[in-house]
Amino acid sequence: MITEVALPRHLKLPKTSIVKDKFDNLIQRRMHIASRIVDNPSNTYYFEVDNDQMRFFGIVKGSIVVVDKSIEVLSGKLIVCCVDDEWLVRKLCTRENSTYLCINNNFDACINITGKDIKIIGVVTWNCQPHNI
Repeated sequence: MITEVALPRHLKLPKTSIVKDKFDNLIQRRMHIASRIVDNPSNTYYFEVDNDQMRFFGIVKGSIVVVDKSIEVLSGKLIVCCVDDEWLVRKLCTRENSTYLCINNNFDACINITGKDIKIIGVVTWNCQPHNI
């Protein structure tokens, strides 16, 4: 429980300028998370991840991935795509004229998408995870 404490109006308290200055600066520079993680709002989408398949890259069940459609899709980027009516977060990799969707940096559990018709939504720019409290 929080209780208000009454202090005399003209009480001389020791200066705590270091703490006060840092707190004042913090309030003045209050950051909105969207301004930090979204560069292009009209091309940005958010997806909640429903499994742990991308845990190698720190993306686990319950994570929110921020996806930007305006970023060029290149090998080595994490992407959100639709393959056979299934939405996936994967790392796009090219190797020996073939293209793969990978869940880690090895090619042991990759999907070969060479010649397949897939829909790429965009590049993952951020991953936000809840901390259970």
